[in-house]
Amino acid sequence: MLKKSSEEKGIQRGET
Repeated sequence: MLKKSSEEKGIQRGET
């Protein structure tokens, strides 16, 4: 769960 959250956040942060 923590790993998935980090991946989702990384994608949003990298996209922005």
